[in-house]
Amino acid sequence: MYLLPVPKESSVKNQTYVIDYNHRIVVNPANTRKVNHYARLLKEGLEESLGYSLQIIRGARLANCIYLTINEKLRTEEYTLTVSNKGIEIQGGDDRGILHGVQTLRQVVAQKGATIPQLKIQDYPTIPNRGFYHDVTRGRIPTLSYLKSFVDKLSYYKINQLQLYVEHSFLFQEFSEMWRDDTPLTAEEIMELDEYCANLNIELVPSLSTFGHLFKLLDSKTYKHLCELDNYNPEDFSFIDRMRHHTIDVSNRDSILLIKKMIDEFLPLFSSDQFNICADETFDLGKGKSKSLADKVGVKNMYVDYVKELCEYLIEKGKRPMFWGDIICGFPELVKKLPEQVICLNWGYAPEQREYETEVLHKAGATQYLCPGVGGWNKLINLMNSSYKNITLMS
Repeated sequence: MYLLPVPKESSVKNQTYVIDYNHRIVVNPANTRKVNHYARLLKEGLEESLGYSLQIIRGARLANCIYLTINEKLRTEEYTLTVSNKGIEIQGGDDRGILHGVQTLRQVVAQKGATIPQLKIQDYPTIPNRGFYHDVTRGRIPTLSYLKSFVDKLSYYKINQLQLYVEHSFLFQEFSEMWRDDTPLTAEEIMELDEYCANLNIELVPSLSTFGHLFKLLDSKTYKHLCELDNYNPEDFSFIDRMRHHTIDVSNRDSILLIKKMIDEFLPLFSSDQFNICADETFDLGKGKSKSLADKVGVKNMYVDYVKELCEYLIEKGKRPMFWGDIICGFPELVKKLPEQVICLNWGYAPEQREYETEVLHKAGATQYLCPGVGGWNKLINLMNSSYKNITLMS
């Protein structure tokens, strides 16, 4: 029997327990109404695995039932799952703990069917922030129904943060040139997804490209003049060109005003207190229209000053900024110029990922998320074997 993530403590007996169609899912009346949702989630999962549906009630524990209850002696997100000859009980230190217990029971039943082993599992997360970053820009833009099914899968494995990478894949009201050839996500869909995530204790964190990787925006007739390089030839377009050569011109004040306008439209759709401005792979910075500024103040100061202004703008709006750390790790001493609330997202896909970036950013005082990943750049199929090594090293 395989459970993911692997529980901290588990003991499995030789005896079994049968979940028959007479069982009920019983919610302790002292629980919040949110637990009712988890009970329905359990009911749906069991019906999918077993082929029959169990009733849900609120009340005292019954013989031969699945009982969901809070145990205030347990820590935040901790749960216990007990299967004995008296029935099944899930205790959670809070609502999230009950949800984790529900998902573990669903995994057990999915593998064992109605006849499951008697067992005792106790578990809680080692890592408080367990996120998944999903690119919804480079490739087909997923539908809302797909994203909801994806969120279900994340919850199944106890992930509690999700970010969707957006360049042109959101329907900005005044930027139709950017998305008119696509099927972008709408504001209504984002809000619905945000609520759907919240019901599963997943924080949907907004992530918007604001510095590099702005091909669709900076290739438009209206905003082409804000591209750092002004010698772009559409006839020479390639996927590599799309990735590398569309950094915004930070020497033009209209650039950051435009980005702030996009943030103002995107930010209110999310209940999260965080916002990822990305700011990665700014390959062309200081090489085109901003070269004179680069010669005066230096590329690294141009980078940090732009990121700092966006971060301060988000903090004024009550949000905690995030950004990717691949550029600033080249001059980590400038981390101190950024607001202390900022989170640096330290990423890498290499199978033998080195510790250098993590170490230098730590010494510079940066608050970091370590972001291992699955490399798929310029490949037909993602490099899964490399990802196993990468994730093991970085986590």
